[in-house]
Amino acid sequence: MRAALTAPLTAALTVLDTDMPNLLGSAVTLLRPHSGGDPPRLLAARGVGAVMDDLQAAGQGGPVPAAADSARPVLSADLWADERWRPLRLSHACAAFPQHRDELGALNGVAALPCLADHRNLVVLSAYLSRAPDPVSLSVLARYERLVAATVAVISTLAGHPPGSRRVLEGLTERLALDRATGIVLALCRSTPAEAEALLRDVADRAGLTAAELAEHLIVHVSGRHSDPAAAELWSALLQEHQPG
Repeated sequence: MRAALTAPLTAALTVLDTDMPNLLGSAVTLLRPHSGGDPPRLLAARGVGAVMDDLQAAGQGGPVPAAADSARPVLSADLWADERWRPLRLSHACAAFPQHRDELGALNGVAALPCLADHRNLVVLSAYLSRAPDPVSLSVLARYERLVAATVAVISTLAGHPPGSRRVLEGLTERLALDRATGIVLALCRSTPAEAEALLRDVADRAGLTAAELAEHLIVHVSGRHSDPAAAELWSALLQEHQPG
């Protein structure tokens, strides 16, 4: 299945290059964050994406494993100085990959976005930028995150065994619910899609729910049916904050 994914995902990353002029590289990585040490698997990469994937897979930490562990987007405005991943420093990266010294030296910002998850696996789209991520670049990445999720879901379903296919479809259904709930928040708040999704994830964390569970509850609540109290509270807070006058 990995081989079947490489070509379409690489094609998607190639088009991403044209939509983000400050992009130095990108990657799509499959991780098993709760498997007890299974190494990440690189599905596709462009530019410095493969190098950065290797650095993070070597146990130095970074935004990709952090996004997998938290199941939420991880951003950094200055990767090499980010205190969350002290072993991940420019000098170490250049020593390990001297042939990529120039590209690594130009790298500043990073965004890692979880795309699709089932009970065992999680796919992360990462982008390595010459400047800090901004709302425009995050909006572009959000579109490609959905493309990556759909690509992985379709090919995995066609190539996989029934139990695995069901898990992938469940993951895609959860992703679509989160998209719908994000749209509900966007309809009331003047925010970017990334900010709206971050709000949903924060509320879900406080309520002890996953983001997908809260999204389902919010969709049910907006339709007028009984839902989880966390969704009702979020909806009430959004209405109070954004009522006209």
